[in-house]
Amino acid sequence: RQLRMSWDELAIAPQIGSEIAFPGVRLRFSNDLDLLRAEVAREFPGQRDRFERLLGEIVDYDDLDESHQAISARAKLRDILGDPLLIEMLFCPLMFYGSAREHDMDWGQFSIMFRSIFLEGLGRPHAGVRLILRQLVRKFRALGGELRLRSGVQRLETDGDRITGVVLENG
Repeated sequence: RQLRMSWDELAIAPQIGSEIAFPGVRLRFSNDLDLLRAEVAREFPGQRDRFERLLGEIVDYDDLDESHQAISARAKLRDILGDPLLIEMLFCPLMFYGSAREHDMDWGQFSIMFRSIFLEGLGRPHAGVRLILRQLVRKFRALGGELRLRSGVQRLETDGDRITGVVLENG
């Protein structure tokens, strides 16, 4: 949305499927939450009801309530799920895609990432990532940007909190 580009321009297709694989345990997931539910029930049968409770907490999470930012997601999952392996497996793709902290996330960030990956689903570029990069470059240039490849940046020039220029290593 922020790039003001349509989904059609990016040619994003729904993911075919993904898998979280730990030694001896695999959780498959897709853009259909029922697959993840079934996988959790198969691999962690004692966690089925607790996983549903986690889903409820995430669906009910209020993005505007800043008090969630101080809550450790790892501690919250220990309270809800209790199973350390399931917790690690759920954290794995979320930490990969969007964690600013090592070994943990704020509950708010975890909820947003969980919703995005497991509830809303992932997409993939139908024609490959190069199409997306070409579209981004085209949009950048259309907005007046100048792209310099193979040029090291020495420093960014600022005016208050705005970047006003770039000084390259070669001048």
